Amino acid sequence: MPLNKIISKIKKVFFLTVWGLWLSPLAALAEPALEDPLQLKGGLPELANRFIQTALGISGVLALLAFIYGGILYLLAGVNPKNVEKGKELMKYAVIGLVIIFASYAIVNFLLSTVLQVPGGPAA
Repeated sequence: MPLNKIISKIKKVFFLTVWGLWLSPLAALAEPALEDPLQLKGGLPELANRFIQTALGISGVLALLAFIYGGILYLLAGVNPKNVEKGKELMKYAVIGLVIIFASYAIVNFLLSTVLQVPGGPAA
């Protein structure tokens, strides 16, 4: 058997052993049953609140990543001059997107916490 195959098998066994040892304490700490995994005290409005807050958070991260990508395109534009405009536009639209996301977060936060008084809202 070639040495590369032996090393490959040793790596696989080592990897599986490390993962097994790492995950075994988690099985011991597992709870047998969950009565209310989401722990919703406010019912459907609170679930909608959590969904909206999560969606706004994810879209904010995506807008930030788009801005970073546009900055990288702009910085590396010496290789391809078309990337200067592409990078500028991407950064501009990412900033516009972030402003919209922050504004929608403020509106949702206001509506849920003061107008609808959803328990577990962002301002609670």
